[in-house]
Amino acid sequence: LSMNIPANIELLDLSEGLIGLLLNETGAYLGGTVEISVGGESDLGINVLMRSSVLDEDGSLSLPLSNSSMSFDAESAVNELSVSEIRVFGLDSFNEFGSLSAIGAQTLQVDFVLEEVAIEMDIDLSVLVSDASISSRSSSTHEEHITARFGMRNLGIDASFLLAVDQSKFDGMELGPLLFSENILPCMLSTLYSGVNVTKLTLSLGNVD
Repeated sequence: LSMNIPANIELLDLSEGLIGLLLNETGAYLGGTVEISVGGESDLGINVLMRSSVLDEDGSLSLPLSNSSMSFDAESAVNELSVSEIRVFGLDSFNEFGSLSAIGAQTLQVDFVLEEVAIEMDIDLSVLVSDASISSRSSSTHEEHITARFGMRNLGIDASFLLAVDQSKFDGMELGPLLFSENILPCMLSTLYSGVNVTKLTLSLGNVD
């Protein structure tokens, strides 16, 4: 386990029988069909969960950035570039969600396919503008704001990651929320001792727009 965990912290064993059962229930919910309207319209559980708990009203996941500026040398026309925000769309377009299983005491494996993902970036540019006059060698800067966007289709991901769930915090949780499949994973994430560490990541891609 490549995480610095104090000796007095006991971690939850994700491969233990009851926890494994809870993970199987979670995987079945996320990859299963959930009715989302009275008329019988349905979607995968993971898409429903993303819309209700993670994504903004416009369907995006916003990632504000700070200290993301880059400066360029004097010969470059661009003096400074900074990315102020990244927005990810399509995180509710799962069309496949495979198993969610423990492959180690603190390691989970998951595979899924997203039908369409788009990434938008808000970019601020400081452009160096030279004076057109031959007699003048002065220059000034011009500020520009642009939004760049690119998309991917049929993005497949096979990933493994470490989850250091604090055993004492997990044991102290109320049982009620764990009786609902959609709550199991969020509850586990709320008891993490440290962040999620990705140990394996395999990508496949249909095409890029």
